Amino acid sequence: MSWFKILKVELRPADIKHLGSKYAIKDMYESMLITEEEYNKLPEAPPSGRRGRGPTGKFGDKMSYHTMLKTFLEKNKDSPFYDGVSKYWTFHNTMYRRLQKQKFGKGFLYETYPTLELFEASGTKGKQGKRKRRVREKPQDPVYSKMVRMLENLFEVKGIKSQEEVESMIGRKLKDSEIQAYENVAERLT
Repeated sequence: MSWFKILKVELRPADIKHLGSKYAIKDMYESMLITEEEYNKLPEAPPSGRRGRGPTGKFGDKMSYHTMLKTFLEKNKDSPFYDGVSKYWTFHNTMYRRLQKQKFGKGFLYETYPTLELFEASGTKGKQGKRKRRVREKPQDPVYSKMVRMLENLFEVKGIKSQEEVESMIGRKLKDSEIQAYENVAERLT
């Protein structure tokens, strides 16, 4: 085929859009984004029983906004430039899941953002509610842990209560960490 014929070929708008989304995926994605003010005006989730586009034709809530962008990026995974926008798919999937948790009341309230850049600029992980943190206990001395288990068995099975009885059973004087273990177990079990 000569250049003359190639240049004379008429393309349908759908073909142009497909080529644009394949080779200019980042530009197409950015054209779909909305401002923070517009995003804040949207409701969190669609009213029950209704999904999808709102009365304006674009989208009616934050969930459908993130779904639309996530779907667009999913459909264009075959783009040679997808690696540059894959982080946006992850972002919109995360925001969608946060909104879904809020809708069904499973978990804490999460803050959502219209774009990845605003999320990164916020410097937060998005939690609004207070979350109880697990406090990790310091790893205990293995001698202490072993002594606690042994003393619990002695107290419950053999009925040994005094430190002298424990020392005679072991056959030596207790070390400092073992004495601490004895005092803690004796306080708890007596």
